[in-house]
Amino acid sequence: MKKRLKRFLIILGILLVLIAITFLGINCYAQKRYKEMHASMEEGILWQFRATRPNGCLVEEDGIESEFRAPYLINQGYIKKEDLLDIDNKSYCKAYAITKCENQKFTYKIYLKCKYYKDKGYHDYWE
Repeated sequence: MKKRLKRFLIILGILLVLIAITFLGINCYAQKRYKEMHASMEEGILWQFRATRPNGCLVEEDGIESEFRAPYLINQGYIKKEDLLDIDNKSYCKAYAITKCENQKFTYKIYLKCKYYKDKGYHDYWE
């Protein structure tokens, strides 16, 4: 009886370790993927800014916020739709950026929402 219990506990322990390793691996992959999506959006926003304002921020834009949603950046060719493919490889994440020119300096904040992930501060304005 003790031998069976010991064997059962060892097998259970191995299974728990395997489950934990799998979960950590998936979580690491997900975090890496979301960082890649942020980087893609950042690249698209900066490309859009440089393309539309080759001389930088305009004085009359000072303090004005603008929003750029992922569909606009995709349609204009600044990012690819595949850049926002979620970790399930079926759905696509939603993303937008809030940009601002202030004192001739361009700033932006990117927000991302996926099936199992949502940036703090993301607003469901368009859903």
